[in-house]
Parts: sequence; structure tokens; C-alpha cells
Amino acid sequence: MPEFIKEGRLYWLRAPLFRLTNGSKRVFAYNEKELVELRKKYPNWEQGRNKGLGEMTSEDMELSMMNKENRRLEQLKINDIEQFDQLLRMLMGQEVDARREFLFENVDFSTINS
Repeated sequence: MPEFIKEGRLYWLRAPLFRLTNGSKRVFAYNEKELVELRKKYPNWEQGRNKGLGEMTSEDMELSMMNKENRRLEQLKINDIEQFDQLLRMLMGQEVDARREFLFENVDFSTINS
């Protein structure tokens, strides 16, 4: 699919990281900054965090990702397609040691909430 990427025709669907609820009402935040703004606007609403798509309810997914008015489609932009291909193959491949080394060198685990 490198040609799709080069031509700017590949997009990804962004999932929200946070959800604020008040009864049946829900709003979604896609990053920390948006969460802060929503907390100001809806201070007493209950907050939840999605660690992945598997934790989202079908209702949340429908409201946030499938609804044309709310969904976030972002164009996938890659500067060096060959370097990206090598990185993707390493991350998705069978060599655990290379993947572990890459993650520990490039991910700040102190920012990950448990």
C-alpha cells in the first residue's frame, strides 16, 4: 500500500481516549488537552478512559467513531516509506528482542496510566 500513502489516500479512524458521562449523555475527548476542556465544561460528569477499542461499548463506538459528525479521520502521513516499512515489519514480526529494545528506547512508560 505504499502508493496509497504517497498519494495521501490512506486515513485512520481515531478512537477517543476519554469519555464523560451524565446519565445517557456522553462526550468524548481524544487527548489530554480536550479532556481538560471538557472537564471545565462538564465538571460533575463521570470520567472513563479507553485503553483500546476492546474497552469501548458498541454505543460509544457508534457515537464517537461511526457518527459522521463526531468521528476523527486523520490522513496517514509518512515521510520515509522505506524506513516505515522496516519499522512496521520489525514491530509486527517474530523477533521479540528487537521489538522490546525498540519499545524501551522509544516509549516513555512513566506517562502511561494504569
